[in-house]
Amino acid sequence: MNASSHGTTTASAPPPAAGTATATATAPVVTQGSTQQVIARCSAAGLTVSAKDGASGMGHRSTIYVLTNATSAPCSLDGFPGMAFLDASGAVLRDTVARGDGTPAPVVLRQGESASYSLDWTEANGATCATSAKVVVTPPNDTNHAELLSQVVVCPGRPLTVSAVVPGDAGPG
Repeated sequence: MNASSHGTTTASAPPPAAGTATATATAPVVTQGSTQQVIARCSAAGLTVSAKDGASGMGHRSTIYVLTNATSAPCSLDGFPGMAFLDASGAVLRDTVARGDGTPAPVVLRQGESASYSLDWTEANGATCATSAKVVVTPPNDTNHAELLSQVVVCPGRPLTVSAVVPGDAGPG
């Protein structure tokens, strides 16, 4: 099944019990001329989250999740997001993801700018799989989350792998 039903949402709390991933605890410092400014980490409350289809074929599926700064202040993301996958009744299908390859790097978002990451998975022939109705996205280094409509096929024994957050709305690569 292709990840064809996606939505956009803003944050809520509390976070799911598992699935939160972090990279570093320090905020980046941005230098403009002779002025240095420490940029606060982005929080789920200040982000909007949306999803769009990524690459797919031969049983491989991908969804790109886009995190957009909805505040007037710049903020930074650095690391891997956490995720959980819910069925239509809100029951958790899975609340962990694997980290993909790559080294995270800080991404500074000014108002309206976006960062993104990919979620990749494979479907298993003959396996009994479930399809999520919603996903829970926890930004790197945050404990709050956002929920949005997104269909992801969750198969037993098959990893759901997230990339590190990268600048822009196209995902890695």
